[in-house]
Amino acid sequence: LALPSVAGTLTRGLARFARILAHISFSLNGVLSSCFDMDVYMSSDIKVDILFAGLLLIPVVILGVPYVQKKLNDYVRNKPISVMPLPIAVYLVYDISMESNIFGVIGLFVGFCVFFFTYAASVSLLASTIKTRKAN
Repeated sequence: LALPSVAGTLTRGLARFARILAHISFSLNGVLSSCFDMDVYMSSDIKVDILFAGLLLIPVVILGVPYVQKKLNDYVRNKPISVMPLPIAVYLVYDISMESNIFGVIGLFVGFCVFFFTYAASVSLLASTIKTRKAN
C-alpha cells in the first residue's frame, strides 16, 4: 500500500494549518476568558483582541473550507457589495463601548458584522482570483 504523491504536501499543509490555529486559539483564549468574567466590561483592549482574532480566523476558514469560499463568491457575484459602509463600521466599533445601553451593544455588533463580512468577501474573491490566475 503506497502513499499518493501528494502525501508530503498534505502533511506540510496540515502542519502549517496547525501552527496557525495554535496562534489563533492563543489570541482567542484571552478574549474568551475576559468575556466570561462578569466584572470585566468590553474595553478597547478586548475590542482590539476580537478584531485581530477575526482578522486571523477569517482567512483560515475561507482557505480551509472551500464551501464557505464558494458561497461568499456566489453571494458577491449575485449581489455586489460596496466598501462604503466600512468607515461607518470601524467608527461604530471604535466609538461604542459595552457599558452603553442595549442600542449601543447592538450598534457594536452591527459594526463588527459589517466589517467582518466585507473583509471575508474580499479575502474570498482574492483567493479565487489567485487560484484562477495560477491555473492559466
